[in-house]
Amino acid sequence: MKRFSWLWLVPCVMSVAVSCGGSSADGGGGGGLGDAGASGGGDVGAAGDDTSAGGSVAPGAAGSDSLGGDSSVLGDAGAAGTGAGGATSQAGSAGIAGGSTAGASGTGGAPACMGTASTCSTLTAKQCSKSTGCQATDTCSGTPTQCGSVANATSCGNVSGCVWIGKKCIGTALACDALAAATTCTDSGCTWNAACTGQPTACASHVTPEACKGGCKWNGACSGTPDACVASDTSVACAAAGCEWAACRGNATQCSMLSSVECKTQPGCSAP
Repeated sequence: MKRFSWLWLVPCVMSVAVSCGGSSADGGGGGGLGDAGASGGGDVGAAGDDTSAGGSVAPGAAGSDSLGGDSSVLGDAGAAGTGAGGATSQAGSAGIAGGSTAGASGTGGAPACMGTASTCSTLTAKQCSKSTGCQATDTCSGTPTQCGSVANATSCGNVSGCVWIGKKCIGTALACDALAAATTCTDSGCTWNAACTGQPTACASHVTPEACKGGCKWNGACSGTPDACVASDTSVACAAAGCEWAACRGNATQCSMLSSVECKTQPGCSAP
């Protein structure tokens, strides 16, 4: 038995050796992991170098500004720069548009007619006939009553140019400007442009028989109702009645409103 008793120790020794060897292997494995970590770190660093290969990007050149002139032109846009492996750079900014200032518009030319038109009432009959806006007095104007619209014989007979036949008023009424008397003018439905206007002097104001007339009567004193100014057909009679005489009436058209042709005949106006 003693001879073989050492054989029991062999498994134990081997077991211990294996156990010790395993510890040593574990330690060696730890060292191996450490190396692998260091080596891995190096690989990662290399990968970082590879990702930085994008390269720098050069910006595009800015477009040149153009100066304002009569007509402005935009500056050329900068060329787009590209880097190796990098993103395309932004295009250069467009040049500033040059502005031209428009000149002030010129004022209109001189008017065709200048001056101040004479008042109608200051004109003679001859001047009045050529003055725009004025009308000679003691004339008839307007539109006459149409014969067919008159309902009775008396009225029909008063309209110049109309005749009452049977139960109708027929004919063609004369134009107003063809009528020369105030009564005939107004009876035909036209307007009489009287030369003598205003309010006549009261009869009682006349102190002599010679002045007491025109509707007034003298009987030791002047009394009655004076005739209307429009009844005076001369400037002398108009003045004696205390009225105002004017050969021309109306509202003269101002010079600035006239054409060069009208300007030549408008009293008080002249062409530049």
